[in-house]
Amino acid sequence: MPSPLELRVPDITGESIVVLGSFNPAIFQPRWLAFNGLISDRQAKVTEDAETIITPDFARIGLGWFEIEATRDRVYFGTTPEADTASPLRDLVVRVFVLLRHSPIRRIGMNFIRHMWLSSGAWGPLSYELVPTDRWEAVLGPTRLASVTVAAPSQELAGTTRVTVEPSVIIQDGVFVSINNDLEPADKSSADAAVRLLEEHWDDAFGRSSQIFRSLRSA
Repeated sequence: MPSPLELRVPDITGESIVVLGSFNPAIFQPRWLAFNGLISDRQAKVTEDAETIITPDFARIGLGWFEIEATRDRVYFGTTPEADTASPLRDLVVRVFVLLRHSPIRRIGMNFIRHMWLSSGAWGPLSYELVPTDRWEAVLGPTRLASVTVAAPSQELAGTTRVTVEPSVIIQDGVFVSINNDLEPADKSSADAAVRLLEEHWDDAFGRSSQIFRSLRSA
């Protein structure tokens, strides 16, 4: 428990969806999003006037609460600090690939990160619980946990969940946690199977990530 004098720093969170397949990066531009009702015409105009990169091989745009970065084989959708919740990101990606349903998708990643505040002195016991350093100190001398990753098969899905834990570089004495759910659609010839994965499993993945964050903070 934090002492009464400790000032708790708000967590910094983020969510992203990464899609691997075959794409036309140039289509991911503000006017296309606005034409299909994914953003407003005003937002499209503001975005075009800002730092937007659109080429045949690469596109990068920032649209308030989310951002997109696309190449010919990878599209990244991520929230920004302006996002209130994670669910609109899933809804956005679903709507994009319903429109681009003929795009072949071979893998999809649902990712959740958090820089978390810890009470004073909590990182040391947590890091030792994750990776006891006795064995390493016997041959290396004093050691510290730089990063640890654990992996497990995704329940009921063809894929893997990986959790990485590191000291936070943003929150002093805090912890950084990255959770990657790497999934393989059953049918890779179009976007349909990947869309179903997002529709059916995003909420479960989000809930599981919240459980992981809570368990690490209370360890």
